[in-house]
Amino acid sequence: SMTPHFRSGTYDLLLKNCNSFTDVALFYLTGRRLDRAYRSAEQLARVADRCASVVQRLSDGAYRQNPRALDFDVAAIIQELAPRKAGCSLGLPFAA
Repeated sequence: SMTPHFRSGTYDLLLKNCNSFTDVALFYLTGRRLDRAYRSAEQLARVADRCASVVQRLSDGAYRQNPRALDFDVAAIIQELAPRKAGCSLGLPFAA
């Protein structure tokens, strides 16, 4: 289940956002990951903020990392879900 990984109050603009949720949900439902272009954009934003404080500047210093999102790791969640997806298929028609 995805529920333990997406609790209320754990959102973060750079660390745990709608792309993170979509990536995990897409994998959970279909066994496929979010297109790399979207994941790369998110990673680029994190690096840009870490190296040049881009998000800090754009937000006039208002952005603060959510401490409840610091240990969030999409790859680890995907890896956790992978064995569950191995035996699942959403393909049609269903085998009798």
